[in-house]
Formats: sequence, C-alpha cells, structure tokens
Amino acid sequence: MINIDFKKDNKSYNLKGVIVKNNNLISYMNYEYFSSLCKKSCPNYNNNWCCPPNSPKFSDYANNFKYSLVLELKYNLNEDSISEIHPKLRNLLAPLLINLENEFNGLYTDSGNCKLCKTCSCSKDKPCSNPSLIRYSMESMGIDLDKLSDNYFNTHLLWNNNSDEAEYCIAIASLLYNDELTENDFLSKEKGILKYINL
Repeated sequence: MINIDFKKDNKSYNLKGVIVKNNNLISYMNYEYFSSLCKKSCPNYNNNWCCPPNSPKFSDYANNFKYSLVLELKYNLNEDSISEIHPKLRNLLAPLLINLENEFNGLYTDSGNCKLCKTCSCSKDKPCSNPSLIRYSMESMGIDLDKLSDNYFNTHLLWNNNSDEAEYCIAIASLLYNDELTENDFLSKEKGILKYINL
C-alpha cells in the first residue's frame, strides 16, 4: 500500500493508495441506492452534470479500464470542521490526479461534485460547458465509499460536520488505467505521486 505523510501550509496530511481491479470495485456499486440518497438530500441532484441522475454507473464509466489506483487523503481535525477541510483535500487531490492521468494515460475520478463552473449549465437545462474536462466522483457513480474505505484503508467516512465529534476528514478519488503498473510506478519521482505531491 502507498502510505505518505506530508505537510502543506502547516497542515499534516496522510495519503494512502491501493491498486484495485475495476471488476472488484464494481462489487461496491449500488447506483440506485446512492442515487436515491442524493435525490432525497442533495441540492446538486439533477442540477449538476456530474451528479445523479446524470452521472453514469461506475461499471459503464470504467468499462474500458482494467485497474484503479484508489487514493484516500486524510486530515486529522483539530479546530477545523469537515466543511472547511474537505474542499482543501479536494484541491490537493485534483491537481495530483490530473497529472497522473496525463502521465499514465488514465482517467481520474474526482472526490465530490464538479465545480468547474460557478453555476452548472445543467440547472439551466443547457449542455455541459466543459464536457472534455468534467470528471465524475466514485460516489456519484454508485460506489459505496464507506465500505470501500473500511475494506482497503481501515477507515470510515465521517459525515458529522461538528468538529467536536468528527476526528478526521477524508477525500477519496481514483485513477482508472490499463497498463500493468505497481505501486512503485505510481511513487516515481520522475512521473508519479512524489513528483506532484509537492513534498
């Protein structure tokens, strides 16, 4: 398993990663269930091109790829809240995954709803303004991230925004790819995580 501790802006983070066959990831998919949760409680439902019901099933999205490098970025909360920290985790993961996508001829999944545009054109019944740039999150494609995180990283997602109760915040994203790669390939200082994580 990839396991890297690093600091950014005087904050300490832990990045873990594991290579998983996409056929195994599909076993964590329950698209209808998670779409129904989004429909009940999320304002982005049918208002964002990357969110249900517009997001594809993971099984369809990953159809042309054999493997995923699943990454979990974790920050232990002190005075911070989940709502403050999660965007920072996303802002650390996205540039890393964009670079890995280019280096390893892959396709990355984001760690939340698309934020490319200030207001998504979906809410105005117009086509996506950046169709080549959008990336879906694993949860929007029906993946049970809590179960996935528990099985591979021995952590659970914490949804409580009360920093007195939540001990940590995590963001999960992935890189889909086809080549026979090892975790050491992804750790390469020439083109891997260690090149782009800005240690």
